[in-house]
Amino acid sequence: MKAAIRDNNPVIVLENELLYGVSFPFSDEAQRDDFVLPIGKAKIERAGTDVSIVTFSRMVGFSLEAAKVLEKEGLGAELCSLVMESEAFDYLDAPPERVTGADVPMPYAINLEKAALPQIDDIVTAVKRTTYRSKK
Repeated sequence: MKAAIRDNNPVIVLENELLYGVSFPFSDEAQRDDFVLPIGKAKIERAGTDVSIVTFSRMVGFSLEAAKVLEKEGLGAELCSLVMESEAFDYLDAPPERVTGADVPMPYAINLEKAALPQIDDIVTAVKRTTYRSKK
C-alpha cells in the first residue's frame, strides 16, 4: 500500500475477501516500518524449469499446491506472483492458458464457491495441456 500511495500514477488495489483472516509468514524485513514492496516486480515463489505459472492473490496458494502435484509427475513449475507483462509474450514456448473462475455471480455457499473458483486440479490440468502432457 505504501508503494501505491507514493506512486505518481493511478493505482488500483484489489483485495480478495476470502483471504481476510488468513495468516501468512512475514520476513523480518517485511515487518520494518520503512519496508515498501515495489510495484511491478514479480516475486518468484518457487523455482522451476518446465513451465511458469503467473498468478496473484488467493491463487498463489492454490498454484503452490498444484506445483507440488506437478513435481511428483516430473514437471518443474516456476511460480511468479504478478500479472505477466506484455513484452514477455515474444519469449513464450506455448500459448498462455488462462485458469479463471466460472462466469457466474460469486456464490456464498462453500460448495458452490468451490465450483465457481479455480481449484488445484484445474491448474494441474492447464499446465499439462500447455506442456503437451495431456490431450484434454
